[in-house]
Amino acid sequence: MRATTVQLAKARQITEQLLDSLALDNYLFEIEPGEREWALRLDCPLGEQEWTSLTIPVDGRRLLESEADPRLRSEIRESWQQRLAACRRARGG
Repeated sequence: MRATTVQLAKARQITEQLLDSLALDNYLFEIEPGEREWALRLDCPLGEQEWTSLTIPVDGRRLLESEADPRLRSEIRESWQQRLAACRRARGG
């Protein structure tokens, strides 16, 4: 799916809202569109000084459609939740 600048901005906003809803400790992310599928590239801490990088394939159309579809947004959130579990850690260690 080719993405317009507006679509990419909207996808980034939706992604940020989804990531915030997962209560990640800290993270940096980027949405990268591709010809067939998009990718969520995320960096997050594993410890005090160690970070990890994760890449999750994303269906760009579904991500954009999730803005107006709470059920779809919930499905995406759930599919990311387990994959991003390493980024959720207890404070203080």
